[in-house]
Amino acid sequence: MSRKVKVGDNELSVRGLKRKEIKALKKKGYEIGKLKIEQVDDLIDEILPMIFNKKDVELIEDSPYKVSVQIWTAILKETYGSAGEEKNSSASGAGSQTEKE
Repeated sequence: MSRKVKVGDNELSVRGLKRKEIKALKKKGYEIGKLKIEQVDDLIDEILPMIFNKKDVELIEDSPYKVSVQIWTAILKETYGSAGEEKNSSASGAGSQTEKE
């Protein structure tokens, strides 16, 4: 599944990061869940070419900042899911255990 994000007159398909891409980013010092604010732009510069072709990356770079935020959000949702998508996941922990007789 992929999400669509409107960029100007174009609609780009956004996919999630692959496991091997996340591992490569970790080796470069980027852990998405533990990002420092000053790392975000550099991380996005690393990720965009992984997902989009050169023409689409240029289109994103020339778009208003809010478009890049929408793309970043879509990438995260595709990679990790969103709260709404996870609501049907089975619970874990003490609350999900069956009663013992």
